[in-house]
Amino acid sequence: MRNKTDPDQELWRWWDPTRRFPNGRREMECEACVRPPDTNHCKPNRTAPIPPTATRLCHRRPSAPSMTSAYMIGSAQPSLVLVVDAFSLAWSPGCYCESMMCVEGASSGALCLVFMLFVVPHCLSQKLEANLSALLTIDASPQSNHMIPETLFGIFFEEINHAGAGGIWAELVSNRGKLNTHPVISEEKFYVTTLVDLAIGFEAGGPSTPSNIDPWAIIGNESSIYVSTERTSCFTRNEVALKMEVLCGDGESVACPDGVGIYNPGFWGMNIEEKKVYNLILYLRSPDSIDISVSLTSSDGLLKLASTNIVADASDVSNWTRVELQLEAIATDRTARLQLTTTKKGIIWFDQVSLIPLDTYKGHGFRKELISMVEDLKPRFIRFPGGCFVEGEWLRNAFRWRETIGPWEERPGHFGDVWMYWTDDGLGYLEFLQVFVVVMVCCSFLRTLVQPPYGYSTMELAIRIKWILPAFLLLCRHDVLDSIEFARGSPDSKWGSVRAEMGHPEPFQLEYVAVGNEDCWKKNYRGQSTTAVEEMTGENAEVDLPNWDESLWASIILSRATIISHIHAGMTWNYLKFYYAIKAVYPDIKIISNCDGSSSPLDHPADFYDYHVYTSASNLFKRNNQFDRTSRTGPKAFVSEYAVTGSDAGKGSLLASLGEAAFLIGVERNSDVVSMASYAPLFVNTNDRRWNPDAIVFDSWQQYGTPSYWMQYFFRESSGATFHPSKVQTNSSSLVASAITWQDPADNQNYLRIKVVNFGKDSVSLKISINGLESAINSFGSTTILTSDNLMDENSFALPNKVVPVSSVLPNAGTAMDVVIAPQALTSFNLPLAAAEFRSAI
Repeated sequence: MRNKTDPDQELWRWWDPTRRFPNGRREMECEACVRPPDTNHCKPNRTAPIPPTATRLCHRRPSAPSMTSAYMIGSAQPSLVLVVDAFSLAWSPGCYCESMMCVEGASSGALCLVFMLFVVPHCLSQKLEANLSALLTIDASPQSNHMIPETLFGIFFEEINHAGAGGIWAELVSNRGKLNTHPVISEEKFYVTTLVDLAIGFEAGGPSTPSNIDPWAIIGNESSIYVSTERTSCFTRNEVALKMEVLCGDGESVACPDGVGIYNPGFWGMNIEEKKVYNLILYLRSPDSIDISVSLTSSDGLLKLASTNIVADASDVSNWTRVELQLEAIATDRTARLQLTTTKKGIIWFDQVSLIPLDTYKGHGFRKELISMVEDLKPRFIRFPGGCFVEGEWLRNAFRWRETIGPWEERPGHFGDVWMYWTDDGLGYLEFLQVFVVVMVCCSFLRTLVQPPYGYSTMELAIRIKWILPAFLLLCRHDVLDSIEFARGSPDSKWGSVRAEMGHPEPFQLEYVAVGNEDCWKKNYRGQSTTAVEEMTGENAEVDLPNWDESLWASIILSRATIISHIHAGMTWNYLKFYYAIKAVYPDIKIISNCDGSSSPLDHPADFYDYHVYTSASNLFKRNNQFDRTSRTGPKAFVSEYAVTGSDAGKGSLLASLGEAAFLIGVERNSDVVSMASYAPLFVNTNDRRWNPDAIVFDSWQQYGTPSYWMQYFFRESSGATFHPSKVQTNSSSLVASAITWQDPADNQNYLRIKVVNFGKDSVSLKISINGLESAINSFGSTTILTSDNLMDENSFALPNKVVPVSSVLPNAGTAMDVVIAPQALTSFNLPLAAAEFRSAI
């Protein structure tokens, strides 16, 4: 039935008593509602028919937090239902959906009396406690603050979830000619024991032929075309090419008027857009004249989006010939493919086929919209390619920095056997250095690991190669020094000249080297032999080494001001050997240990230590004080990987972002001992989720940020800002806060920013008191809130902005404010400061 109230304050609620709890009680579900603009009445926002058993409830919407109201309602099913609604929040516009408790009871009047006498008073008492109060005091006096490091917040890129290949790297051809490797997993062990070469492109990435050309596919049948692979390419490091033998043609017994050939579907479809231009490069040869149709088509090949022809005499293509042309699309298709077809009988060899849109991020070959999302975070460093990808399960599948530089046609690529897919390494060492210098990020990270030619896993190698230790470590040292020289050496140096020849004569600033990736627990990581250290830094260090063809891999962190070189030494004998070897040649470089020093001092020398944390939302919230008791002397922390994972995270939930925000407030507060922090992982291609959650989700043409991405927006200006101590006084343990002042370089306006995470279910009446601030606060500021109706709400392609920051004007801003903090939300108050008045010392 309907509760009689003022129509202007009515709220319609629909309850479905047909849904039952496991114990048989019926659950009364609240449907979302909206207030139509043409009426003062709220209507249910639903398209499905109202169940015939539903009961309609209407009650007054309070204009301020109020005591609980109880209503007796009836329906066709339950004989007694008690509904207790929680208070409505004063700022909620229009209709609102409260938390309701609905239970089916008996028809007994006595039971009704029990409910009214005991349950309702209990709910009323809970209601009185719901609106918590708290006091936030901020000490903004100059003597109390500290400067936050310029490099505090950045990003971590790992080649996982097809983040690079089929992701930020704009190459549209999937496996443009790379040989893949297929892992064979031992049933007795948990790591890869055997590798079988499996070509999934047709480039000369390895010795095995014939090979599978997947994902390339054939257009035609066996009577009209035969395709195979041969080791006949012109590229010495990539010998395998595709041989296409066309058996049909004009005047032949078998005709092929529509053409036969091959096609590539890209990474789950190529995004081809109308009026955009795409640059195609391929290598071919043929003993005969050729007429090849190059087309961008729909996924079934029936609709042509762009097309041109390659026509040449036999004399022009008898040797390997590079062909470059451009295709302009006349229509849009998000799942298009590239076709190479002909109607002419003959043999054609193809190799190294590449298709990239001309419109890439600042011309550097990156997908614009994805890099723009990274740029919007204003990162001060980027670490790449990072994590497990850099080392691999097997050393032969590790990332090697030397093999990712130079012409893309000569890069052999490799199989990432941790995340189980192939990368062609078109996205290489220099590409990352260049693009993030253009983005103006602030800290570069280079991680390297030598790859000796042994078939042991990373962990096994640390134990089994004692006999080759001296030469092996010397090789590591030489390779590390070469990688450093490539990044920061002068154009006249050996590796600096290689960089200059690739178009970047200016050195990158490299200031840090981190040794290890979650390897501190491995045997002999820290080592024991002082003699060995002396050997590494003494006269015997400059001995001749064998010509190792297998070299190293790298992970990069990159910035406007600094670069960090990160050696993966989990399989080495001694962290100290790397430490002293690098310090001997580059004493200015800071070394980052892989061992956690946040709770107890390290037992070895280091300038920084690495800290990783993946845990539940509540646990990460509690870890906001992780570094409160860390020693203020000694190495500083690099929190290179943090995230909420597991059931709390889903594919990127509001709940996860709140736990992470609280942790970052703790990092901000302890930024005198924490120098850098980055979320992980950064990207996921929705077609290949290897890890949940991630910050940015994308497919071939669209993208969105998860709540964890938008959470980082609140910390964009923290790097290089001034931190002000603050204290929250409350009886709740669900509130954390911080305060900074920062300057917007666009207009040189100074701001005071207060961030508050309310992890609880209750709103909080917060009194803010700011003391010692040298500048006056302008009366109008702004409030930004990240929240949603449900803690597990996520964004999606259908609803990309379901959980995003929402800003509003904050009137009457000042050094004393009374505000309401929404439950389960991250709230930021941004207060513009007036120009400081000049005070004479006389």
